[in-house]
Amino acid sequence: MAAQDSSPALLQLRCLLEVADLLRESDAPLETLFRQLVALLPSAWAGTRTVGARIIYDGREVATPNFRPTPWRMAADIVVSGHTRGALEVALLEGPPPAEDDDCCRQARHMVEVIAGRLGKVIQARQAEEALARSQAAVARGHELLLALSRAAVAVQRAQTPSEVHRTVLDEVRRLGHHALVFALAPDRRHLVLSRR
Repeated sequence: MAAQDSSPALLQLRCLLEVADLLRESDAPLETLFRQLVALLPSAWAGTRTVGARIIYDGREVATPNFRPTPWRMAADIVVSGHTRGALEVALLEGPPPAEDDDCCRQARHMVEVIAGRLGKVIQARQAEEALARSQAAVARGHELLLALSRAAVAVQRAQTPSEVHRTVLDEVRRLGHHALVFALAPDRRHLVLSRR
């Protein structure tokens, strides 16, 4: 039974399930997510091979402490929104490399490709969520501005003097968290003068 528990296919399946859970549930920053992911990958070879894993993304590198480039490695691109942004790599650190046409090797290579593909989709979804949040914040800010302009327009219509108009405009600008200066047309109608509250 112990031999079956450590079969390459079972190890890879367990690793895939753990990676799937991590990618689905984690809201950690990307750097932390990458660290957790490279720490999980060697479990797919536990007891059969010594491997190291590395993620390179937008020029940043996160790797297991034992990772080093070797002649035998599996790599897959991390593609986000149709653009290659990095790579996921697993390198065999000791022992003779398996034959390229070996079933276990093909399955392991496919596993690395699947994980890299899923990671790209998770990053893309996060970027979409961040863009949506920025857009919603901009809409909320625009709504605040429209309300302030509406209040200012009503107050301006009720104002009796230019000084009241200026004060109303300045109050609404301050309510939005900004500072402003109001200029008025000088009596000669050729120059602007700073309005005094």
